[in-house]
Amino acid sequence: MNTPSSAPGHALRRRGLIAVATLVVAASGCTGADPTPDALLAGLHADVAADRLATALELEDGSESSVAALRVAVTDADWVVRAQALAILSRGGEAAVEIVGPLTSDDHEAVRIGAVAALHAIAGSDVVPWLMAALDDVEHRVRIRSLRALADADGLAVADVARVVELLGDRDAKVRRWASIVVVFVGGTAVTPLIGVLEGDSAYRWRAAWALGQIGRRAAPALPILNALLDDPDKLTRTEAIAAIAAIEANP
Repeated sequence: MNTPSSAPGHALRRRGLIAVATLVVAASGCTGADPTPDALLAGLHADVAADRLATALELEDGSESSVAALRVAVTDADWVVRAQALAILSRGGEAAVEIVGPLTSDDHEAVRIGAVAALHAIAGSDVVPWLMAALDDVEHRVRIRSLRALADADGLAVADVARVVELLGDRDAKVRRWASIVVVFVGGTAVTPLIGVLEGDSAYRWRAAWALGQIGRRAAPALPILNALLDDPDKLTRTEAIAAIAAIEANP
């Protein structure tokens, strides 16, 4: 189970450790000799975190062999090493998904965000289940980052879209905003779950009405329920229903 882990000083520590590791890489480069696979493997198991990170940085080419070697780095005890390994794996293509995915439930928030960002960069249908799972994270920043990635995803399943629609009622305002963006990007597939929201008694029906208006003519099946909402006791719901009807009917 993931837990909040954004105490002050984490970002500073990460920058400092990366700086030290970069110096280690630069110093080792002065020898002019490329590290052997055995040396890299040994480096990933070094006692000092900066040394392990320096080894990870030497695997930045994103090649197949680098991706395989970074399996060790993503299990490192130090979150900075894990996070940097994820940044490298973001260039590893589909082969990296099985390594990156499980880190969306890492104990450290920064690593979870890094995992979602890496999956976003990798793209493809294989990353979607991991991104959907990240929507249940306790930290709003992780949920937001996952929604940003899903906004660029193709072919979300109906069940996935329905889960995103649920986040229109999230406790965090930025999560609600990004959920609205994803729903509009999805378009027609979101109409049915949005109608479901309108038919309920949730406090975020107005957001569903707004999203339907943004979707436009593909949201025509929602017109009957939108018309019914013109008598809704909530002023904001009535206002957005009026706007949605106008937007849908303006795009026959």
